[in-house]
Amino acid sequence: MSLALAAVAPRPAISYELDIVPIKDHAGKKPKVVMVEEPQDAVRAWRHLRKKTVVVISESLGIASIDDKEWKKAYRLFKRGRLRKIIAKDYPTPRGYPINPYTYLCAAYRAGIIDKVYWVPPTKNAVGQEPLDRFKGYLSQFGVPPEDLAGITQKEKSIEGKFNGLPVYICYLTDLPKMDGDVLLLIDLPFFTPYYEDEITTPIMDLFGSFIGRLGGLKMHVSRAAVSYSTGLGTFPLDNRYLGDYLRTYLTRPKILKDGPPPLWQTRAEALNYTAFFQPDDAVNSCLEAVKMAPKNASLRYALAFAYLDQKDLIDMDKELGKAVFLDRHYYPAYFKAADYLIKKDMTLDAEFLLQKALKVNPADPRAYDLLNTLYVNEKNFSGAADALKKKIALGFGGPDSFETLADTYRKGGSFGLAEESYQKALSMIPVLDTNDRFKMTMDLAGTYEDDRKIDKALELYDQLLKSLQDEHSKEQVQAKRDELESKWAPFMGGKK
Repeated sequence: MSLALAAVAPRPAISYELDIVPIKDHAGKKPKVVMVEEPQDAVRAWRHLRKKTVVVISESLGIASIDDKEWKKAYRLFKRGRLRKIIAKDYPTPRGYPINPYTYLCAAYRAGIIDKVYWVPPTKNAVGQEPLDRFKGYLSQFGVPPEDLAGITQKEKSIEGKFNGLPVYICYLTDLPKMDGDVLLLIDLPFFTPYYEDEITTPIMDLFGSFIGRLGGLKMHVSRAAVSYSTGLGTFPLDNRYLGDYLRTYLTRPKILKDGPPPLWQTRAEALNYTAFFQPDDAVNSCLEAVKMAPKNASLRYALAFAYLDQKDLIDMDKELGKAVFLDRHYYPAYFKAADYLIKKDMTLDAEFLLQKALKVNPADPRAYDLLNTLYVNEKNFSGAADALKKKIALGFGGPDSFETLADTYRKGGSFGLAEESYQKALSMIPVLDTNDRFKMTMDLAGTYEDDRKIDKALELYDQLLKSLQDEHSKEQVQAKRDELESKWAPFMGGKK
C-alpha cells in the first residue's frame, strides 16, 4: 500500500510502498497498548511484570543509576503502589524524582520488571558502523559510567554491554535480532525528531509510513506496548503530538491502514501542508473539515486553534484551544506557546488571559509565572512581575536563578533595597567555585549599589572581586568599572579618588 499523500501544495509526494504487518504476540493477539505522557510512566503501567525483555525505540536511554539509599526508599513506595511520590511529572517540578526520563530503565531493572534492553536510537547508519569513541561519548551523557563504557563491544550491526548492571543491546531498527518469547515495546516520540526537518522536506506521514513498515517487517512478538508522547516538557512538539495516536492506531487497529491513510489523516496532512506554505485560510478550511469528521479529537482542535492564530483570529483561537485542553488536558502548554507569541506582539492583555487559563489547569507549572514576569516587565509593571516570581518561588523554585531574576526585576522597578537582598540571596546559593555565575551576579549587585547611591558599598564589592579573581580579563573589566565609578563620584566623596 502507499502511505504517501497526493500533493496538496507545490511539493511532490514521496511514496513508500508498504505492506501493513500487524504487531502481535506469540498467540497471534494484538498487544496491550498504553499511552503514557513520559517514558518513565511505562514503569507504572508494567509494574506487575517480571523479568521481561524490552525494546526501547527512543532518542535517549534512561539508564542512569539511582543512589542506593534513595532507591531503598523509592522501592518501598513502589511496592506499596505509591508511585506518585517517586515517578517524575510531565511538567517542571521543584524537586527531583528517583524514577525519571534518565533513570526509568535502571529503576525497572532494579524492580525486577525487565532483565534486558534492546535500544534502537535514531541513527542514520547501522550502529556497528558508528565510530565507537563518538558513540561512547553519546552513551556517557545518559549516565553510563566509564568502567561500563570500557567493557562494551562493537559488532557489525550492534553495540553491546552492561550499563549499571543491565544488559543492553543497541542496534538500528531493521537490525533487531529475532528474540525468543514476547517482549515489551516502548516507542518514545522524540525518536522521530532527528529525522523530521519540516513538512515540506520530510512529510511526517511519510516518516510514519516508513517506520511502521520497518517495524512490522521485523515480525517481532510483542505482548505489551507503550507509546510516550513526551510533549509536556517540550521534548517533543505539541504540534506533532497526534503522531502518538497514529502509532496507537497502528498497534491496535492496523486494518484501518490497509488501504492507505484514513481520510481524516489525509485532511490533516493537507492542513499541515497549507501551513508549511503559509496559506492560513486554506489551513483553517482543512482543519474545519477534519474537525467535522472527528469533533472530539483534541489534536485537531489544537491544530485549528493555531491555524486561527495564523489568521490573527484570537477569539476563535481561544475557543478551539479551550476545547483541545478540555478534551486532553495535556494540551495546556499550548497556552504558553500562544502567550509567548502574543507577548512578542505586545498583545499583553490577551497573553495574560491565556496564562491565567493555563494556571487554572495546572497552578503548579512554573512556566506560567516566568511568562507573566516577562509580560509584566515589558509593561513596566514591576510590582506584578515580582509578584509572579514570588509565586513561582513559593512553589519551591527558590534557586539562584529565580532569585537573580527577581533581583533584576526589582532593580528595573527601582526597588534597589529589595534587589540587593535578592542578589545576596542568590549569591549565597552559588558554590564559591562557580566563578562565572558569581562574577556576573556580583557585578550586578555592585551596579545596584551604584543605582541606590551606595557608592562605598559598590567600591568595596569591586575591591573584593579584584582580590578573588584569577582571570586577567575579568580583572580588567572590574578595574575599569571601579575607576569609572570612583572618578564619577569623587566630587561627592571629599575629592578622593
